[in-house]
Amino acid sequence: RDKANENEQKVFGIPPEGDVVRIVRVYYCDGRPITHTHISLPAHKVPGMEKLDINNRSIFQTIRERYGLTVQRAERWFTAEMPDAISCQRMGVPADAPLIAIESIAYDYDGGVLEYYRAFYNSAVARIHLRIES
Repeated sequence: RDKANENEQKVFGIPPEGDVVRIVRVYYCDGRPITHTHISLPAHKVPGMEKLDINNRSIFQTIRERYGLTVQRAERWFTAEMPDAISCQRMGVPADAPLIAIESIAYDYDGGVLEYYRAFYNSAVARIHLRIES
């Protein structure tokens, strides 16, 4: 739990003194690091979440079970970027290898922002597949 940075204030629509809960995770695919993810949640929607043991637990499952909140929709943006040193270290990639940067905003059923995250994704481990239907 920490004070929201400027970007989080904007995304969540909270004042400078507003708090967020931040979670940093490395996700794996077949034993290889695939994403280094920085997740932010508005603290007022998930009071006490920073005290929960969420090791090896789904964040969305925890939010649904404990707070009754579910995601209705999400928006994502993808770019190629050079990862920072910590992401390189945690993902075992060289500093000169661009990764896919993902920015995501997830909304609950009331239309409020429930989650904001930024991640580095290593498409050398697994490619991204999108299916769009009308």
